[in-house]
Amino acid sequence: MRTVLALVLAAGLAVACAQAESYITPDEVPEDSYVWLQGEYLGTVGEDRIGAQVVDWGGGSYELIVYEDGLPGEGWDPESGDERGIQAELDNDSVTFSRDGYTAEVSLDGTLTVRDRDGAVLGVLERVIRQSPTLSQEAPEEATVLFDGTDLDMWRDGAEMTEDGLLGQGARTAEDYGDLFIHVEYMLPYWERGESQANSGIYIQNRYEVQMLESFGRELANHLDGSLYNVKAPEFLATLPPLQWQTLDILFRAPRFDEDGNKTENVRISVYQNGALIHDEVELEGGTGAGGSREPREIEADHFWLQDHTGEVRFQNVWIVEGAQDWPEPVKEALDIE
Repeated sequence: MRTVLALVLAAGLAVACAQAESYITPDEVPEDSYVWLQGEYLGTVGEDRIGAQVVDWGGGSYELIVYEDGLPGEGWDPESGDERGIQAELDNDSVTFSRDGYTAEVSLDGTLTVRDRDGAVLGVLERVIRQSPTLSQEAPEEATVLFDGTDLDMWRDGAEMTEDGLLGQGARTAEDYGDLFIHVEYMLPYWERGESQANSGIYIQNRYEVQMLESFGRELANHLDGSLYNVKAPEFLATLPPLQWQTLDILFRAPRFDEDGNKTENVRISVYQNGALIHDEVELEGGTGAGGSREPREIEADHFWLQDHTGEVRFQNVWIVEGAQDWPEPVKEALDIE
């Protein structure tokens, strides 16, 4: 069903200029910053439950994306598609999308208000800051904690911890691993689009990359956040806006080799991002992206690496279960895995 809110998505207005700024943590962002116009919104329009994403494209330009029944990973059915609009302007601390007299106004008070041609309110969506069900998940007894904000003992030389106890990008584990469950929490900085794009990734065994890239509101592709880089796109983009903590829960089965060193089984990998299953038992024939050219091409065990590509990506609460063949019990419970 095409909702009233979806009708406002086809109109674009002239853009206003805005000064480019970048932020590392939410505490550094002024309360009245236009950064807060970007984000996710939930509410009802008429009798319809609607999710919306307001995307900051830079230069005062914004896009509104509408999802029926909720948001990606929380109510919305990817098969139903989404309604994407073109850019609208920043004007007097708000952005108004319009078409045929219908409007959807996004304000710094955290609301998205939909009005009809006569200006009557048809519905109000509230800004939401979603949290993954595994955010701050405690490591079970069988796990090895790699980072909890206290030290860098589990990482190689070159790893850095920030003054506020977060792990910086570019860290490599001190040990090598084969079969593995990995829980990692990460935050991407805000940059005005067009200035740069925060970019990291977790290279498991230094070869198989699960991408971490500021991708909020983009169209699905195999190089965006959560992708198995340049090999397979996620089932849908479960990425959250920058400046929000996100989670990756990864079950990795290493390649198998016979006594002569010939590979007998490919890597298999499953990934939950922010509580949503985005890769289910995917088989990889070799490394992804730059990892595919490393020698030897594939091995039984190696370290993993939190890539230092672009921007000050931050990590917290990193733990693993070595030799894992299944999801750890607390993760199963949090993600409702049978």
